[in-house]
Parts: sequence; structure tokens; C-alpha cells
Amino acid sequence: MRELFILLAGRWWAVRNQARLLIQRHKLKSLVVALAAIGLWWSLFRLFSYGFHTLTRYPDLVDFLMEYLFSLFFFALTLMLIISNAIISYSGLYKTQETTFLIPHPIKPGNFLLYRLWESIMFSSWAFLFLGSPLIIAYGTFRGQDLAFYLISFILFIFFILLPAGIGALLAMLLATVFPRKKRQVIITLSILGIVIGMLVLSSLAELRGVAMPFSVRWMQDLFSKVSFCQNPVLPSYWMTRAILGTAQVKWDDTIFFSLLILSYGLFGILLAYHFARKWYLMSYSRVKSFHRAKKYPTVGWLDRLIPALLFFLPVPSKTIILKDLKTFLRDAVQWSQFLIFFGLLGIYFINIRNLPYIGTSGFWQYLVSNLNLLATALTLATFTTRFVYPQLSLEGRRFWIMGMAPFKRQTIFYAKFLFAFIGSLGVSELLVLISTQMLGIPWYLTLVQLYLMFILCLGLSAIAVGLGAIYPNLREDNPSKIVAGFGGTLTLVLSLGFVLVVVIIQAIPSHFRYVLHLVKGNEFRYYLVVATLVATVIGLVLTIFPVWLGIRSLKRLEV
Repeated sequence: MRELFILLAGRWWAVRNQARLLIQRHKLKSLVVALAAIGLWWSLFRLFSYGFHTLTRYPDLVDFLMEYLFSLFFFALTLMLIISNAIISYSGLYKTQETTFLIPHPIKPGNFLLYRLWESIMFSSWAFLFLGSPLIIAYGTFRGQDLAFYLISFILFIFFILLPAGIGALLAMLLATVFPRKKRQVIITLSILGIVIGMLVLSSLAELRGVAMPFSVRWMQDLFSKVSFCQNPVLPSYWMTRAILGTAQVKWDDTIFFSLLILSYGLFGILLAYHFARKWYLMSYSRVKSFHRAKKYPTVGWLDRLIPALLFFLPVPSKTIILKDLKTFLRDAVQWSQFLIFFGLLGIYFINIRNLPYIGTSGFWQYLVSNLNLLATALTLATFTTRFVYPQLSLEGRRFWIMGMAPFKRQTIFYAKFLFAFIGSLGVSELLVLISTQMLGIPWYLTLVQLYLMFILCLGLSAIAVGLGAIYPNLREDNPSKIVAGFGGTLTLVLSLGFVLVVVIIQAIPSHFRYVLHLVKGNEFRYYLVVATLVATVIGLVLTIFPVWLGIRSLKRLEV
């Protein structure tokens, strides 16, 4: 294991030095990001606390609801962690320059797998801790738990992230071993499977339309019976739920048994991946590299004719850069598959939204659900602009000098990438908002307001992602996950989420005054709606102009 400790020590010193330089050179920026992260964490904590206190309205169902809520939460996180670990492990094991450098060295494949596994856990599991900690602390505060509950829960979190990490690494190596040349087909199949599963779940929930009273005891029982799959005893989410609730209820038998069960299966998953790597990793690496052939694309395809025709108003360099970025997006199955899954599921939900039992019963529910749908679409879009748009300039890498030496100004590169992000996000998000408002049957003027606000959100989110990508470029890294995990990516995500929340909350204030507080009516409501839209417009323009200006200035000064 000596080589493993050497690799880990080298990684530790690299991370330590990067953190030290970041704090020394960017103290103000580090403080801003830290304060934003604390604010986001506190908002999640208050949201979970409010949700737990709301459940006190149903004293007979509190324990029942807690089990299902925790099971659903950990089930969703398990799936996301497995997918995230699989993507990061595949990139770390087969695609990075560091791997190419280390493969010829006398490092045992199993130890190299453990080194990459540790890196995958660090990159993929911090979000799990960030999202899970406010839930656990809010629940502990709600139940009046002592310090022991929080310590045990933290240990359980550490145990829990081991199993998805092992499964993700194993899936990555299996994909490389069995399908070294057909990764694209596998990802397409998995994407279609995810959409089909989402459609089945939504179709089962549509049966709740027959229940007259929403959020009644019977309605909630029927709702959770539809998602009872998360309570299957063979799922890790069920073990985690039983361990945490057992600790809260002082059922130490449950706590000890399920804690050891989580730990044993987590270690078993890592051990299984370790033994697979010992026998098959070098062979799979060889297969991936030997079967990696440059795909022959037609000199002039249909995209080469369609994009210039649609963007006839742009200069030739801008159209060429947009066309290049579009081809890169379509050829990367990881990007378009995730885009298709998340926005496809949102579209399926919006189309079936009329099946909800409370839709159409009152204007309050229509406005509430429409605002929640707008928020869900915008938050999903913010995540994707951070994940895929922010790294675009950095992924040009050391080849950026080629574009820098081209016979056009550098701001042309910036504007082209900004337009690519804006046009792509605008098309899908506006379509989803239009479907949502039409299915809800809300008035036409509110439909226009939401479509306009989504236009402002797309403008601001694209500017933030491209602008900060130009301000904080990382031309030495070819892994987009690592680029996003840096300071600039974190700042982009925080600003994007904050921008979305502020705009949606401002837009929802008039509806709150009318349908909750009953303070405004008719034309007065429309007046406040116009004022809220103007305020959101000002905020959107500020968060569009400043990132664009700063990004262009930084790009002009960039030395490559």
C-alpha cells in the first residue's frame, strides 16, 4: 500500500497548496463564497425546519411520514451519488492526463483504483453532506435531540457514501471493459430507461386525481403508498432511514444493526471494485485506448447548413464558434443525456399536471403550482449552465491560442459562447413554461409574465456562467467536473441559485398578497405584478451586464 499513500500524500499537498494560495490571493472572494454557502445552508435548514413543523398538523401520521420522507430523500441521493461517482470514476480512470502519466509507473491497479475512488468521493459526496446536514440538524432540532444524535448521524453519512462510490467505480470499469466502443449507445439506453421510469412513476401518481381533498390523511396515505418502493428493506436508503430514526427514538438495536449493515456493504462494494481493478483494469484501459478512434464525420453535414441559415444575422466567426460548440455538445453523450433526462422528466410532469387533484379547484393552487414549476425549471437550468456552460472556455485548454490568433477579436469568442448558451437554454425553458401555464389554465397575462421572466433568467444565467468562466479560466484541466468544483464554479452556482430565487420570489409576491393575505384584487394585482416584473428586469439586467463586461475584460487580458 506504500504507493497508495504516496499518491494520497501528493494529492493532499496539492490541495493544501491550492487552498492556501486561494486564501492568500483571493481573501475577499473566498469570504464571499463562504458567506453565500452559509446563507444557502441556512436557507435549507429553515426550509426543512418549516416542513417538519408543518407535519405536526398530522400527529397520527408524523412517524409514518418521517419514514417515507427520509427514505425518499436518501433513495434520490443514492441514485445521484452512483451516477456522479460513475462519471467521475470513468473520467479519472481512463481520460485524464494524470492517469496517462501514472499508468507506466509501478503502481498496482487496485491501489490506483483506491486513489481514484478517494478522489471521486471527495468530488461527488460533498454535495451529499451539504444537502443532508441541514435535513438532519433540522430533524434533530425538531425532535429535541442531543449531541450524540448529530455525531452518530455524521458517522452514518460517512458510512453511507462508501457504497455509491464502490458501485459507481465498478460500473465505470464494467462499461469500459464490456462496451469500450459503444459507450454512446449505453448512455442512450440508460437515458431512455430513466425517462420511462419517470413516466411510470408519474402515471401512478396521476391516479390520485380521484381523491377529493388534497393533503388530507387519506390523500397522503395514498400518495406515499405510490412511492412505497423506497421502503424496500434491500435498499440502502431504507437502512439509512432506520438507523437515523432508531437513533432519534433511542432504539439502539436498530442503530447498531443498520449502521453495521451500511458499513459492511459499503466496504464490500469498495472491495469488489478493488478486486475487479486488480484483474481487469489494465485490460479495460488498454481496450478503451486501443478502440479509441477518431470518428469520421462528413465534411458538410445538415448542421453546417442549418445553423448558418438560422443565424444569418451573425458574422461568420460567431456562427462558426456556435456550430463548433453545438457539435461538441451533441458528440458528448454525458452532456446531452443528462440534459434530456432532467428536462424530459420536467416536461412529462408538466404535461400530466392536470391529473393533480387540486388543480383547477382555486386560483391559489394555480398560482402556487405555476410559481413552483417556474422555480423548478429555473433551478434546473441554473444547474446545467453551471455544469456545462461555465467550463466551455476552460475546456478549450492549451488550444485556446489557436482561437486567440484567429483573425477576429477575443470578444467574438465570448459573445458566441454566450449566444450559444442563451439560445439553447431559452428554447427548452420557454417551451416548458408554456406547457406548464397552459396545463394549469392560468390567465394569459400571467403566462406572458412568466415567459418574459424566463427570458430574463436565461439571459442572466448565461451571462453569469460564461462571464465567470472567462474570469476564472482553468486551461490546464480537461475534466469539466474538476473545473466546476473550483472557486469559479462554486461562485457561479451560488450566484445562479441566488439570482433564480430572488427573481421567482419577487414575481410571487403579488400572488401572495392576493391569494394568501387577500390584500389586493383585480387591477391592483396587475399593477403590483407589473412592478414586480420591472424590479426583476432590473436585477436581471445588472446580473447580465456586469458579468459580460468583466468577462470580456478578463478574456482580453488572458495570456496563453
